Amino acid sequence: MIVRLMDKVGWLRAPLVGLLVITLSPAFGAAGQASQQEPLPASWYGSGQDVHILRRLEGRPAPPLQVKEWNGESRSLHEMAGKIIVIDFWAHWCPYCFPCLRNDARIAQRYADQGVEVIAIHDGLSGQDGEWLESAREHGVTFPHALDSDDPEHNTMRSYGITSFPSYAIIDRQGRVRAIGLRPDRITAALDWILDRDTESVAPPEFPPEFYLGRENRPSSLRRLEGKPAPPLRADLWLNNERLIHGNASIELLQFFSVGNRRSLEALDGLAEIQADLLSLGVHIVAVAPPDADWQEVQTLAESRGWTFSIMRDQYLPDQENPPLARGRRGAIRTGQTADDYSIGPLLPSVLIDGDGLIRAAGFRWNQAEPIARHAAEYSYHTPFASKSTGDAR
Repeated sequence: MIVRLMDKVGWLRAPLVGLLVITLSPAFGAAGQASQQEPLPASWYGSGQDVHILRRLEGRPAPPLQVKEWNGESRSLHEMAGKIIVIDFWAHWCPYCFPCLRNDARIAQRYADQGVEVIAIHDGLSGQDGEWLESAREHGVTFPHALDSDDPEHNTMRSYGITSFPSYAIIDRQGRVRAIGLRPDRITAALDWILDRDTESVAPPEFPPEFYLGRENRPSSLRRLEGKPAPPLRADLWLNNERLIHGNASIELLQFFSVGNRRSLEALDGLAEIQADLLSLGVHIVAVAPPDADWQEVQTLAESRGWTFSIMRDQYLPDQENPPLARGRRGAIRTGQTADDYSIGPLLPSVLIDGDGLIRAAGFRWNQAEPIARHAAEYSYHTPFASKSTGDAR
C-alpha cells in the first residue's frame, strides 16, 4: 500500500515501509560497525522505495532516543539493555497508525515475559498541543510512549531514517538494529523468528524430545509458552462445548486443525480413540479450527468421524481485513486469534493446559497425549518426567 500524507508542517510522507526491529544487550557493539546476522525473509519487507536505504542500519548499533517528552517513566536504550525493543513510529493524523497501536498493546502483553519491550514514538513536528496524548489514550496505548524532539535536524525519526508512518523498529539484545522496513503485519512473525534464534531464558522442556514435533528443533516460540499461564480461548462458534458442563478447572488438550490438513485430521481421529482414557484423567479435548473454516463442513466432518469432543472455530485477528497465513508444505492456513496467542504455525500441534491454567507442553505429538496428561495431572510444573514414552512417535 502506498500512502502519501501531508501533515501540518507540510512534510510529504513517503510510501509505507513497515517494521523496524532491533534487540538490545548490556554490551553494545562498536559505533558504526555492522555485524553479520542471518537476514529475515525478504518477503517480509515492504516494497517502498526507501526500504533499501533504511536497511543500511541493520546490524549497526541502534541510534539513541532523542525524544522531547515521555508519558510516564522515561526510557533510554541503555536502561532497556538486554531486552528486545519494538519501536512504533506514528502520528495522530495517520489513520493507518491506529490499528497498529492497538496491536502494539497486544504484542506488549504477549511478549512481556520473553524480554520484549514495546514503545511508541510520536512525530515531533506535530502533536505539540497534546493531540498525541489524547490520541494515544483513545487507542489504548498503555505501554511507554513519547513525543519525539521537535528539532528537525536532531530527532529520533531522522536518526533512524523514518519518512513514513507507521514504521516499526526492533532492536536486539546486543543493541543493534535487527531489521528495518518490515511490513507492519509481520511484526509478530519477526519477533518469533528472532526469539527462535535467541537461546536466552528458555527453560528446559519437561518431557523428552521425542514427544515433540520437530524433536530438538521444536520452535522456541512454542517452548517459551511452557510454564506460562494459558491465554483464553477466543471462539467464534462452539460444537459440543464441554466447558459449559465441566467449567475451566479441568485439564485441556488443544489440537489445532484444518479440514484440508490430513495430518491434523489423523491426530483428531487418534485422540478420539483415546478420549475415554483422557477423560478418566480429567482431560477434555478441544479441537481448534481456523477462523475461515466452513462451519457446516466442520460439523459434517465431526459427525462422519465420530468426534464427540469440543470443537471451536477461532476468531479472526482484530483490526485485520486479511489475517496472515501460516504456510507449510501442506498449504496455507488462516491464522486466528487463539492460534496467534499460542504461536501456532503450519505444524498444527497439540497443547496441554493443566488444572492450574499453566501450559505444560506445547507442540507435542498427539500420540504422547496420555503420558503427558497423566504426568500433568499428578505432578506440578517442572517435576522431572520419569516414565517412558507410549505410542509410536510419528
